[in-house]
Amino acid sequence: MEIHLPRLPLMEIFSYLDAYSLLQVAQVNKNWNELASSDVLWRKLCQKRWFYCNMVTQQLLGKETWKEFFIYRTWQEHAKSRAKPEDFIYKEIPAEYGCFDLGKPRTAGKYQAVDYP
Repeated sequence: MEIHLPRLPLMEIFSYLDAYSLLQVAQVNKNWNELASSDVLWRKLCQKRWFYCNMVTQQLLGKETWKEFFIYRTWQEHAKSRAKPEDFIYKEIPAEYGCFDLGKPRTAGKYQAVDYP
């Protein structure tokens, strides 16, 4: 016997769930999957986790849903957390290359340093 709950109370209940739980309830049936995949719920989760999500517009999001955005960014964080220093190649550069003024002519193949107050 399947019980059908109204959409609005379900959305309210789902709004208290974390991402993992939301993914789990999406597996119950098609109706719950549709509700649990709602952009409203996933955007709220994104805003809780990353402050810059308030600035993301649908145009910047593109064809990606908020759910896809959340999952991809979480995957990126996980991948970055596993990185070790030896996974990166870096080189130190001389200090004179750190700050230069494009408007000044180059001397001896190097940019002239700019003194900022």
